[in-house]
Amino acid sequence: MYQHGLIGGTFDRVHAGHLRLISEAIDNCEFLEIWITNDKIAQRKDWRCWTEEKRRSEIAEKLTLKQNEKIIFGSLEDNYGPATDHPTADVIFCTSETKSSCDQINEIRIN
Repeated sequence: MYQHGLIGGTFDRVHAGHLRLISEAIDNCEFLEIWITNDKIAQRKDWRCWTEEKRRSEIAEKLTLKQNEKIIFGSLEDNYGPATDHPTADVIFCTSETKSSCDQINEIRIN
């Protein structure tokens, strides 16, 4: 069991895959930070992207109360957020889509 986990992404139109990733992360750490891509960056990816607040609300509404007690949300303003030098995070959860970014983060953390 990890102590402090991180997840980052756009999380536009929250679906079962997003929820499975978040639930797995919650089940495997004591505390989880979910970093959501801010509106400026998300709109550059796809102008139809929901607002950051709506994406955050979608996640929180679909989690149980107990799950919500283990998380906080942050706003991603770049590709890495706080992950490269986070003082207490001991795990980053990812998918095959986000693994390359996690590999880059780990490379920065190691060096």
